[in-house]
Amino acid sequence: MSIPESTLNKVRALLAKAEDTSATEAEAAAFTAKASDLMAKYGIDRAMAADRQPANDTPMDKIVTIPNPRANVKAVLLFRVAEAMRCQTIRLPHRKGASDGTQRVHVFGYTSDVERAEIMYTSLLLQMMNGLAQVNRAPAGVSIKTYKRSWGLGFAHRVGDRIEAVEQQAAQAATPQAEGRSAALVLADRSRVVDSQFRREYPRVAHSRGTHNVAGFGAGAEAGDRADIGQTRVGANCRAIGA
Repeated sequence: MSIPESTLNKVRALLAKAEDTSATEAEAAAFTAKASDLMAKYGIDRAMAADRQPANDTPMDKIVTIPNPRANVKAVLLFRVAEAMRCQTIRLPHRKGASDGTQRVHVFGYTSDVERAEIMYTSLLLQMMNGLAQVNRAPAGVSIKTYKRSWGLGFAHRVGDRIEAVEQQAAQAATPQAEGRSAALVLADRSRVVDSQFRREYPRVAHSRGTHNVAGFGAGAEAGDRADIGQTRVGANCRAIGA
């Protein structure tokens, strides 16, 4: 079962308004906060419903192709967003003879979580690319290419950390079911299922954040703090990149 069309339309409409460069800071914050609230509630509701009827939300996997420019940084953003939303990911090797820089990412997770991650990734990707477009200077001794890459990595990791915190808060706030298990137990079991699926496919995998320029990473992380993931509210001082 996919995200209901009514919910999907509401979320996409809100995110589109938040990403519109003509929106004021307060408007962007309000639109994104509402979209995030809808998405978080939907994720918990689907998980709890699937605990009662497992066929309604099953594990899946898909390969996402990420084109240039900045395919490497885009891939890291997808990693962090997907993993924060209870999925697992791995970057696949380049296909033989491929030289265009395109990245491929294999994503594992429950259907509802993969769908939610894709929607959030699309919105944050626009914010990140708008932010990178505004970076036109680098500290002395650092190439602009290196600085921009590090900026993007900082953004990706920070928004991933923030989304993970939001997901945890939503789970903790879930109302206990009159019958059945707690949200914590349900989500823990789902995580084990996804991890098992991932490990069967890739039994030997090591995660690494890689190398980066400290200044660029820090600047990107600060921008990640300002990105709209639904924690900002009307009147907040920080404005989303591209808003």
